[in-house]
Amino acid sequence: MLEIGLLALATLATGGLIALARTHWHQRHFHKPTPRQHGLDDGTLIRKSHATIAHAGVYSFGTPAKGGESRGFAQLRLEYGDLILQDARSKQLLYFPMMAIQWVSAITLEPGDISAITLHIEREGRWHLLALRLPQMEMTVLVRVLRQAIHSARINIGNLSYKPIGPLSAYYAHQSLQGETVLDQPVELYLLPHLLVVLKGDRVQAKLDISSVR
Repeated sequence: MLEIGLLALATLATGGLIALARTHWHQRHFHKPTPRQHGLDDGTLIRKSHATIAHAGVYSFGTPAKGGESRGFAQLRLEYGDLILQDARSKQLLYFPMMAIQWVSAITLEPGDISAITLHIEREGRWHLLALRLPQMEMTVLVRVLRQAIHSARINIGNLSYKPIGPLSAYYAHQSLQGETVLDQPVELYLLPHLLVVLKGDRVQAKLDISSVR
């Protein structure tokens, strides 16, 4: 049976912001779910197929391992279970299914009443990070949407800030008939508060729920 042998071959940089990778996002056509009921703060329910969250801001899209380019967006909205972002320069629409969001970072405050948040997204077997910088009032709207759609265990908003650990170089390993540990293919380990993700580049090889580990 394979097990993960953790061999630390890289040293983590401490402090600072997470650098996100500049990657090529290929727009695809997705089947849109039917409109859902969305709760409001006053306890009422309204039927919403779409809602505008922010009219402008900055985003970057990448992986845990590679840094990326900050770009402006012209609109961020919710539509049939997707976050949809329009790149300000190319006008391309980028779709991020809410069900694909695996973890939401704590909010950090920046000068000029700007808030920053990072969404960890697993989609089609790949792990990506979407970082957003919005005016604080519009961040409040985004947080409300995220709380309605994502399990509270995957949301770090309102808790102490946590910086994910990794990716750390590691190997799959197995034990030979002679009892020796034999290294297999190299992988990377990426640690979140509730989840250990095994990556090969941006491709997810395995996930281990560690929410009960203390």
